[in-house]
Amino acid sequence: MITFVEDSSTPPKILSAYRFIDSQQKWVSVDSPSVPDFTASELKLITWNLDARSYLVKQRFTQAMRFLQNKVLGDTIRTPCCILLQEVHKDVFPALLQSGWIRQNFVLAPISTDDWITPYGIVTLISKTMPVTTVFAVELHMTTVGRQALFLDIHLSAPPPETQEEQPDKRIRTIRIANTHLEPDPSGSRARPKQLKQIARMLNVPNLDACICAGSMWSVQNSDATAPFEAGFSDACKSPKRDSMTWGYQPPTEQPPARLDKILYFPTERVEVGYPARIAHRARMLSGGYISDHCGLSTMVKILRKH
Repeated sequence: MITFVEDSSTPPKILSAYRFIDSQQKWVSVDSPSVPDFTASELKLITWNLDARSYLVKQRFTQAMRFLQNKVLGDTIRTPCCILLQEVHKDVFPALLQSGWIRQNFVLAPISTDDWITPYGIVTLISKTMPVTTVFAVELHMTTVGRQALFLDIHLSAPPPETQEEQPDKRIRTIRIANTHLEPDPSGSRARPKQLKQIARMLNVPNLDACICAGSMWSVQNSDATAPFEAGFSDACKSPKRDSMTWGYQPPTEQPPARLDKILYFPTERVEVGYPARIAHRARMLSGGYISDHCGLSTMVKILRKH
């Protein structure tokens, strides 16, 4: 059952996740999948802004997927993962749907760019082994450029018992993950705190064991530093260091490097969200240009015992 807070000004749009069926050679909606008695107890979470406004969007998208395949995840993904992409250009969507690696390993949402009012938007990829039971999107408050948040509910299990005496914990945990790209630029500083609180309301609902919000946060003003905490989030990057900066290197800019991308979560004793590692730092295409002006972030989400 889908659980969210109704907001009359920006009602949620119910979506579906899609998987590629080899025998039919097409993407098919995953409607109300059953939740197995046991799933994985941990999940690799990746977020990456692919920079839709620069040159060679198709070539850079192809190189970005190749980087994730070759450098981060592998051809056949063993640890379940969730990839949150921002600034996916409409022109690369056919390549996304035709990618053999994506077809083999992932379900995705959305299936089309019909609801995007700008040339780019957000896409979430989830390992095929992970049951996805809820997908919906909301337009963010005060947006002038069509910013959205995309929500998925996935399910994880507790780790297996450590001893023979310990009884197995068979309760399935539900994790809601929000992929978002907040209002850009210094001019969006009034909107971003409201947008984070809007996302928090969609996460802070009954029947969820953990909630995560990740993506491009455009943290460039003093108010952006406190906005996540005012919305109730904790920052997975507990003590930000230089290696947590995701923008300002590719290429170097006049502005200092900044944490434009973050992984946030609601504090809980049920789930551990690890310290994010920066990925794709100074990653280049074969032609020499940068794949994106943003680095990505990667972390592990683990179910804790006895909760």
